[in-house]
Amino acid sequence: MHRQRVPKWHRPLLANVAGSFLLAYYVFLVASRFFEIGVLGLIDAFWACNVALLIASYGMLTRNSMVISGAIGLVSMAHVLWIIDVIGYAAMGFFPTQMASYLDKATPMMIATTLHHIWFIPLLLMVLFKNGRLGISGGLLSILLSSILIVICRFVLPLEYEGVYLNVNMSREMWKDIDFEPFHRFDPPGSPWWQYALFCLVISN
Repeated sequence: MHRQRVPKWHRPLLANVAGSFLLAYYVFLVASRFFEIGVLGLIDAFWACNVALLIASYGMLTRNSMVISGAIGLVSMAHVLWIIDVIGYAAMGFFPTQMASYLDKATPMMIATTLHHIWFIPLLLMVLFKNGRLGISGGLLSILLSSILIVICRFVLPLEYEGVYLNVNMSREMWKDIDFEPFHRFDPPGSPWWQYALFCLVISN
């Protein structure tokens, strides 16, 4: 993978402001959730959609378009499904993909700090405009980042905590609320965990 460079960064002030905002937003997100739900709030910090805030911030502040592209790839599938869920809930009263089903029990502050599922990718595309592209290197980086997160969450974080189902980044099994049976084809213990992890990487990237 190589770092995509441009002769001169277009709109550097936007990159600085957006990068600093994403960093501050991530800190506020984790702190507010820790204040509301304790340790579960800290565990939330490991979700890819939240980690991507840090990755994108680093990419903006260091003028690295490949890192910004990788952050987009890391969350693109989840963000699209999340938006489909919100639209489906508003129109039909239920979450079609279950990606955003946690909103049913979320507090107002938690809802406010999950809205980046809507504006995150548009913001990154705005910063990337004339500064880089969504290239192969960014896609490979997103796969690497996904792999690291799945391994960390599988071997560091629990499946449940105080009776709350976690399965952060679907590192243990496909999300249990997803009714589409083929997605559960490789769920452990029916298949080795490494096979499930590869399957998860394929469908999410």
